[in-house]
Amino acid sequence: VSSHDITSFPNGHDLLKPESHMVIIRFETLIATLLTSLSLIITVVGVYNSGIFPIFLIAVVSTSWILASRTHPAFLVAPSLLIIKLIIFSEIYEPLSEIDALNFYQQAKGVNVLDGVTNLYRMILEGNFLLLIEFSGLIYRAVMNILGTDSPLALAYLNYVLIFHSSIIMSRVFSDQRSISHFQSAAFVVILVSPLIGKYSTYLYKEAFVIFLLSISIYSIKEYVRNRGLYQLAALVIVCSFLVLIRPYAVLLVFTISCALFLRDLRWFTLSFALLFLVLYVSVVQFGGNFIKYIVDVVLASVALIGSPNFLRLDNWISEPWLVVESLVLSILTLVCFVRRLNKTQATKFAIVMVMFGAINGAVSYQRFLTLDDFSEIKEGSLLTDDLSRKKVPMQVFLVIYMASLLSQNKKRNNLNA
Repeated sequence: VSSHDITSFPNGHDLLKPESHMVIIRFETLIATLLTSLSLIITVVGVYNSGIFPIFLIAVVSTSWILASRTHPAFLVAPSLLIIKLIIFSEIYEPLSEIDALNFYQQAKGVNVLDGVTNLYRMILEGNFLLLIEFSGLIYRAVMNILGTDSPLALAYLNYVLIFHSSIIMSRVFSDQRSISHFQSAAFVVILVSPLIGKYSTYLYKEAFVIFLLSISIYSIKEYVRNRGLYQLAALVIVCSFLVLIRPYAVLLVFTISCALFLRDLRWFTLSFALLFLVLYVSVVQFGGNFIKYIVDVVLASVALIGSPNFLRLDNWISEPWLVVESLVLSILTLVCFVRRLNKTQATKFAIVMVMFGAINGAVSYQRFLTLDDFSEIKEGSLLTDDLSRKKVPMQVFLVIYMASLLSQNKKRNNLNA
C-alpha cells in the first residue's frame, strides 16, 4: 500500500497534509478527554459536600483558560488529579496538625477582615514580628469569605491549585513561546506528584502563597522589561509588599530568579551573586555570626535544595520514605543533567543559583540560631536544626522549572543545528 493510498481520498483531497481544512483529532486530545471525564465523575461526587467544590470550579475554569493558550490538553485533568492527591495526602498529613498551620487557621477564623487590616497597619508601624502571622491569617480569612467555606481541606486544595498554576506561570516566564515543551510538561508532573510539595501544601502553611506571589512578581518583572508599563511596575510593587509581609526574605528570591532570567552574561550574573552574598554576610555579622560557620551553612543549604531529607540517613527512610526517595531521584537527575545535558555556561549558572538560594537559607537559619533562645539547647551548626525541607519548597518548584527550561533550550538548539 502506497503512502498516497493512505493519505489521500479518491477526489484528490489530502487528509494528512498541512493545507487540509479537515479537523484531525489528536490521539493525546482524545486520551485527555476520556481521562478528564472519568476523573470529573470521581472527584465531583467526592467533593460536592466538602467545601472544595467552589475552588474546584475555579481550578477547572482557570485550567481551561490555560488550554486556550495552546498548552497540552492533558492539563485539563490536573484539577481532578489534585483532588485525588488531596484525598491521599490528607490521610497522611492532617492540614491542622502542625503548630504553624493551626496558628494561621485560628488567626483566620478569629479575625474580621476590616479589623485584621487595622491591626496589620498598627503592627507595621510598631515593627511587631507577629504581623507575619496576622497577615497570613488575614489571607486565609479573605479566602474563606470569598469562597464561603472554612474547611481546612478546601484551603489545602487551594494551596495545590496555587502551586500548580504558579509552575505554569514560571514556565511561561522562562519560555519565549506560549506553548509548553515536553521537558516543562515533565516538570509539571514532578511538581504534581512531589511528596515534599504535597506534604507542605497539605498543611495550612503559607508556602503556596509565597510561591504564587513569587511567580506573579517574576512575571510582572518580565512584562515590565518588555513593555515598560506602569501597570506592571505597580503590580510588582504591590505583590512584593505582600511577599515581605508573608516572608520578608522572599524578595531575595525574587532578586535571584530575576538575575537568572535576565542576566545572560555570566560575569554580570556572578557579580550579582557576589553582591547578594556580601549583603547576607553583613547581616549575619551584625548578629554576631562567624564567617566559617556561615560558609558551612551555605554549602549544606545548597546541597539540601536537592538532597533533603538526607537519603544517607537510615532513620529518614523509616520516617519519610517517599520524601527520601524523591530526594534521591532528584539528586541523581540533577547530577546527570549537569554532566550530560547542560553546557558549561548553563551548568555554572544553575550551580550559582543553587548557591544563592543556599546563601539565603543559610543566612536566615543562622540568624535564627543566633537570636532565638529555643535553639540554645540544640547542637551548633544551625542548619541541621532548621526545617530545610520546608524552606526549600518554593525554591524546589523554581529549580525544577528552571532545569526543564534549560533542557528545552538545548533541545531547540540541537534541532536547529541538525
